[in-house]
Amino acid sequence: MHEGGPKFHTPTEEILAYWNKYPVVLASQSDFRKSQLESLGFSDVSKSERIPVAVEADKSKELDASQGIPSYYADDGRDIVRHIAGAKVQHILDHQTINPESIVIGFDTAPLIWHYDTEEDDFDFEHLEKPTTIEEGRRLIQWVISITAKGCQVREERIKRLQTQFASLPEDMVQSTIKNLTATLDIGTISVESAAAGSFPNNRSKVLGFSEEISLFSQTINEMKNDSYALEILGDKVAEIMGDRVTQISGGIDYTDLAIRDLLKLSELKIEILENTITGTDHYLGFSQTAFILLLAHARADEKAI
Repeated sequence: MHEGGPKFHTPTEEILAYWNKYPVVLASQSDFRKSQLESLGFSDVSKSERIPVAVEADKSKELDASQGIPSYYADDGRDIVRHIAGAKVQHILDHQTINPESIVIGFDTAPLIWHYDTEEDDFDFEHLEKPTTIEEGRRLIQWVISITAKGCQVREERIKRLQTQFASLPEDMVQSTIKNLTATLDIGTISVESAAAGSFPNNRSKVLGFSEEISLFSQTINEMKNDSYALEILGDKVAEIMGDRVTQISGGIDYTDLAIRDLLKLSELKIEILENTITGTDHYLGFSQTAFILLLAHARADEKAI
């Protein structure tokens, strides 16, 4: 930055100030995502033509079959949302004429659940799609709750083993260590992944993508984990709150709904040194600001390297 140039309080502000002078083509019809970009200073944002459902469906099938494909930064089967966001961007590049100076941005969000694999005697993950009918949504909600309850049982067993393992340490260190380790246990949680992907003027041949994952722990499910009847009633209450909205949400449950958050007693699991960070509801609604800023930062670094 030149000596007489503008001063910024944070690196994020500097990154946004650099990129928000570019026009944006949003690979989405979402008014919410458009408004979020505008709130970050992007004044020239145009929504793209509707992305065909097949773009997301075909990419999901491809990724499910291969458990993730190589991409620019990471090869992780759990990171399906990043690849789907990238597929949306690529669709715009392939089918729409865009201003050469514009950046093309796509987003994707999906919950994932850990379920017990009897053949492997271990837990595996599964991304949850939108149910097609209300009845399918009710069954999905019941399944998510029962699988999460099973995870809570295993989680409790593992925490007990950790307490025994670290019993010789001072009590405060034991609690801190276990808190950090259990924050990284996927079992017994419902995770929500949200990703941002983009194509930038300096290198159209590369689509960058980043994602953020938040793990939600339900104290209610944990308390009911050994009571199948109570869990069934809980699922009915969640389904009642969702109503016909169940077909509009991946996994059938809207984790931004205050009634559902209160009913499930949801909290975000965080490593102790990061516990003061706050994830807004934007993440659950399909806009991960963390992933988006990472995307802009790496695109800027690429541009400087050329």
